[in-house]
Amino acid sequence: MKQLPFIKRATDSVVEEFKGHIRKAVEYHEQNYFDDQIKRLRETAKATEDSSTEKPVQQEQPQSNIVTTVHELQGLSTVKSILYKAVQSDKILLKDYENYCNVVYKAQGSPTIVRMHFNEAEAGKFFISFPGNDDLVNLGKIQIKDVEAMNDHIDKIINTAKKFLEQKEKPVKEKTEKQTQIPDK
Repeated sequence: MKQLPFIKRATDSVVEEFKGHIRKAVEYHEQNYFDDQIKRLRETAKATEDSSTEKPVQQEQPQSNIVTTVHELQGLSTVKSILYKAVQSDKILLKDYENYCNVVYKAQGSPTIVRMHFNEAEAGKFFISFPGNDDLVNLGKIQIKDVEAMNDHIDKIINTAKKFLEQKEKPVKEKTEKQTQIPDK
């Protein structure tokens, strides 16, 4: 096989020579790339400054302090696993608020199955309540040791969900028409 005159053998000196060329090319490319990025950022900053001076100042919306924690997601998962035979899992949703988190049944009015008070979970304080079940409202907040302890309240969770399912399945009574008689004059 005949070697072409412009191809060199890959000896250590040739490899070092090419490493130098490649290093310079990469440095040149990086420098140009970053210069372009800096120019774009400066242009964008100028454009936003110009547009902000022209437009009236908009009021900023207050930021929400609502944070969905891992414990709350575990609680949702636990409730879904408890109710997997009775309710489709996609019908059980999480509604997070600042001080508590509701596991709700996706229906008209979104009835609450379980209210989880896990905001102090880092301190080891977990509470649940059942505001959607009139029979269990008087229990108030029930302290549990951790999220898995929700399994100790399976009967309460199932009973609350059954109440919502029964209300959903109740047939709507048809309105009967009342006939009013108009007195003759």
